[in-house]
Amino acid sequence: MAADLWGVGDGYHDGRGQWHDAPYESRAALRRAFGADLAGAPADPHDDVVRVALVGSNTRAGFAGELVAEDGGTERVREDFNLGSLPPGYYTHNDRLVIVAPATCPTPDGRLWGWAVQLYALWSGRSTGIGDLGDLATFGAWATSTGADVLLISPLHAPTPSPSQVESPYYPSSRVFRNPLHLRAGPAMAPGSRIDRNAVWAAKRAALWAQWELVGGRRDTGFERYRAQQGQPLLDFATHCALVETLGEQHGPDWRRWPEAFRRPDAHGVARFRAEQAARHDLIGFFSWLQYRLDEQIAEAAQQIGLIADFAVGVDRSGADAWVWQDRYCLELSVGAPPDVFNAGGQDWGLPPYDPWKLRAGHYDALRSSLRSVFRHARGVRIDHVMGMFRLWLVEIGGAPTTGCYAYLPFAEYMAVVAVEAHRSAAFVVGEDLGTVEPYVRDELARRQILSYRVLQFEDAGAHLPALALAAATTHDLPTLAGLWTGGDAEAQRRAGIAVSEESLAGTQQSREALAKRCSVAIDASVSAVIDDVHRTLGALDCLIVTATLDDALGVLERPNLPGTIDEWPNWRIPLPLPVEDLITDPGVNRTARLLREARPRLDRHAPVTPPKVR
Repeated sequence: MAADLWGVGDGYHDGRGQWHDAPYESRAALRRAFGADLAGAPADPHDDVVRVALVGSNTRAGFAGELVAEDGGTERVREDFNLGSLPPGYYTHNDRLVIVAPATCPTPDGRLWGWAVQLYALWSGRSTGIGDLGDLATFGAWATSTGADVLLISPLHAPTPSPSQVESPYYPSSRVFRNPLHLRAGPAMAPGSRIDRNAVWAAKRAALWAQWELVGGRRDTGFERYRAQQGQPLLDFATHCALVETLGEQHGPDWRRWPEAFRRPDAHGVARFRAEQAARHDLIGFFSWLQYRLDEQIAEAAQQIGLIADFAVGVDRSGADAWVWQDRYCLELSVGAPPDVFNAGGQDWGLPPYDPWKLRAGHYDALRSSLRSVFRHARGVRIDHVMGMFRLWLVEIGGAPTTGCYAYLPFAEYMAVVAVEAHRSAAFVVGEDLGTVEPYVRDELARRQILSYRVLQFEDAGAHLPALALAAATTHDLPTLAGLWTGGDAEAQRRAGIAVSEESLAGTQQSREALAKRCSVAIDASVSAVIDDVHRTLGALDCLIVTATLDDALGVLERPNLPGTIDEWPNWRIPLPLPVEDLITDPGVNRTARLLREARPRLDRHAPVTPPKVR
């Protein structure tokens, strides 16, 4: 691999090791998007606007003057001042950002086990058509009582508050704020066979507005304190939400189609709108209050059990974060994946990437805010597609995914931000490193004590899984154990009218055979025997964390998400078959908990973890 000054790669190796040259037109498109002047020599984006020093290192400042800490404290430094002697955090010197980062992220305090939970699917007799944070607290308290340590939950990121709700938690409006669909509010309503987010939002919006009308004019010191603490980011987010409701009926929820006076947070129409709202029914206050309520309920759930929050790879280009930080994004590009054996046409995920150089020039403000939010109240954080902090496959909007190319990012600076935020929260980090991963990525993750994410369906039968990892039997994008073992996953796809290729069937058979070998399961074993043996094997792994899914413990056939489909499969809309009240007494769920609990104590839960050697 070779990349130019702007990080634009000249090609890539595919999963078989074959080299593919990046088309000149694709490389030129990325350079233009990043601000390079193609008619002449590009300006060097690698200026001294950001400096990274590791805590305890001997890193010479190389500049003299006043260094300003985040709290406003200052220190006079000389060129020979050691930046590594400073406490972790962010410092500024004129237009320069200095990141003083721990060399490693915190690691779990022992060998842990727990559950992976799709929160929307976890419903109860008290929830309103979708799993909520009250359900999470109930399940978390039960899980703790059985010896579980953690719950890995689906992303809590906020969607756009329009009548037509986005289904995927991985396609949010904002990664800084949370999803009010998960508030415990509204009338009790069972989800039925499929979750209807539009109906849920209509019911909860009405109930929450009625509550706001009762409390909105009263002095609430907790709310005022939260609002002051969150500052400008909360004001901007809540303003966007209020504008969506106000302008949406005529212009739609996409800010790019709004009148010019409202297309930027600093536009004159936005200032006038804020003043009008403060004097009337105050939609901005309402949406700020929803975030305060969410913060309270997440904190309550986190008191029951350690939460592992999920950080999605990107945001909706028509949503709040892209409106607030539109100067930090390349809105004319999309993140995706190159062609591979599973998808010959490549993938376009429809998510705009950060412009890495504008993000850098902005002192990583958008990334810092997003990460700080996801770490709040979390014992750990899973970074979805962590390779996206090292390189991204980027495609011009309207172009085929096959015509994209890789942009290589200043990953040492991204990782420094992750380390600072993890240190502040004393939270561990899991990097979702599934798929084709360049060796240097896993080396860097291990060096920084970021846990790998290992899935038994992808691992060779005899492969040794590293201690510095979170291991699971499956993920939300793969067949459940029951669906894999019985062929029910493929059959459900056929019933939905989805063609199942021979290559896909062969891959499923390979996964089945590898799982059978690793877990010492007879190929004709019953589903219940397979579920038991897989979790017994999972619990005995050396990995620091293992998680089971409720779908597997309940023998569910349908997977939560089928990549590559939109309307063909009920992605992110399948509730669990039992409410929480019955789920926590279910024999299969309790048996899985017992198997994991019994397997984990055979390992020293508090043995020190030595990071693996890296190349």
